[in-house]
Amino acid sequence: MRKPLAFILVLALAVPAAAKIPLRDNIQINNQLLIVGIANEIRKRCAGISGRLVKGARILHAIHRQAFDQGYTKTEIETYVASAAEKARMKERGRAWLEKRGASPEKPDTMCRVGWEEIAKNSSIGVLLYEN
Repeated sequence: MRKPLAFILVLALAVPAAAKIPLRDNIQINNQLLIVGIANEIRKRCAGISGRLVKGARILHAIHRQAFDQGYTKTEIETYVASAAEKARMKERGRAWLEKRGASPEKPDTMCRVGWEEIAKNSSIGVLLYEN
């Protein structure tokens, strides 16, 4: 026996919507932002590497769209992206990732080495970079 559509809609509305987590705790969004940030840092620190800026801008737009599709408002997204505390936290994550790879923003040769390795691997970071 089929239940009436109205009954199914009432049940659907009765189930509370899952609360969205703060953007700072959204691993998927943050990992994608980290990738773009690391590529940008390599690009800025290594004279032998340039960035695919249009591709980076497209990825940032896609991340923004993904956050919006996950239920974050434009204001929440803009507030998160503009936050000095969140920028500092992301920069620290990037520094830690680079340090694990033996690179330091203060040593351009180490940044170039990591950049060239990422380009050679065609990694998610490497596709945002190219050798001059």
